[in-house]
Amino acid sequence: MNIKITAISAGILVALSTAASAQLAEAPAAPTMYASGPTSPNLTTVSLSEAERSAYALYEGVLQVVEAQIHASSCAPNTYNISIYADGALNSPSTNYVNVMAAGSSTVEFGLTASVQPESVSRGQQINVSSVSGGAFNGSLISSFGSTYVYNNIDNLLVGNNAQTILRGINGLPDTYTGDVIKDFYMGNVTDPTNPDYYNIIDWGLQAVSKLGYPVEKWWQRSKSHRDDGTNGRTTFVKDRLVGATSCRISIDTTGTNDGFSLFWEGAINPDNTGVLTISPIAPSAPVLPDSTGTEAWDQSPYSL
Repeated sequence: MNIKITAISAGILVALSTAASAQLAEAPAAPTMYASGPTSPNLTTVSLSEAERSAYALYEGVLQVVEAQIHASSCAPNTYNISIYADGALNSPSTNYVNVMAAGSSTVEFGLTASVQPESVSRGQQINVSSVSGGAFNGSLISSFGSTYVYNNIDNLLVGNNAQTILRGINGLPDTYTGDVIKDFYMGNVTDPTNPDYYNIIDWGLQAVSKLGYPVEKWWQRSKSHRDDGTNGRTTFVKDRLVGATSCRISIDTTGTNDGFSLFWEGAINPDNTGVLTISPIAPSAPVLPDSTGTEAWDQSPYSL
């Protein structure tokens, strides 16, 4: 009897081990560009301008406010207009700002400003993003938002680990959310100015959302920003919920002026250009929809760009 039990136990252990191995083998691979380790220094020394650093920090702030509101309510599909202006001037929130508006309206739902701190040549740069008082989003009053986003000195890493959003939840009481994000930037191409990728700045990263100090959600985030190359610039940010109640995607798609040097002005208030923020209850595997010209934001393979 003991021999039979031992044999059965061994068989169960082998089966469990085989199943576990199969599950591990199915884990998603690293994006192709990271498969052999860190990317080449040429690709990852991005040389962002202060205007671009300010703009990307502002985009990130908007997305973290929206993530908090989604957790506090739901991933109800909706569309908003968005406009961003950034010149990267030091300690000048009046010239580094983003506004989110109801679709087809110039009425601001909520706004954020960026205070750019002096750059340390050997360490990087900090940008403080905070909310403008009196804001709301999708019916939720926003008491405050504040975060410090930090770039390293070669612009290939951005970290934000102290974002705090306080907004009204579905119970009518203020909820406090915090966010931790890490993202890395690289150039699409660094050698050939005739290649459209020469003007692309791409990033890939992950984020955690916590409530009252405890993690509640995980998001996968990507972005691509195309500097002016004789046509309008275009910037697309996409976040997909990987851990949470339901599938959810937040995307920002803006066009306008982005010279890569002194000015980043994209979105709804830039004449003849567009800026749209969209919330969609779709899975991370869903393609990122092309713009009106049919141009895809990037390769659609999950976990790769």
